Amino acid sequence: MSDDSYDALWPVAQTDLAAAGSNETDAFKSRLPRVAASLDGSYGSLAMNEAGDREFMSYEFLTPESINGSSQWVPVARYSSSQGEEGRITFLSP
Repeated sequence: MSDDSYDALWPVAQTDLAAAGSNETDAFKSRLPRVAASLDGSYGSLAMNEAGDREFMSYEFLTPESINGSSQWVPVARYSSSQGEEGRITFLSP
C-alpha cells in the first residue's frame, strides 16, 4: 500500500472505531475531521480543511509533453503548505 493510500485510509479506520455502535453517516462525517486532526501520516499532519482536503500538503501540477516521440507527464508547478506557514506555489522552469 502506498503512503498516500495509508494516509487516506488511516483516519477513516480510526473514525470507524471511534464511532463503534453507530452506523450514522452524519456521526461519521462529523467525527472524521476531529480524528484526522489528531493523527500524523507519512507526510505530516492529517488535519483537514473545510472542504475535506488535507490542510497541509504538497501538490505537483503536471502537463503532458512529447519527449523523444512519446508523451510524458512533466511537472510545471508545485504547491505546498505547512503548519504555521501560508501556502505557496512555485512555478518550475522548463
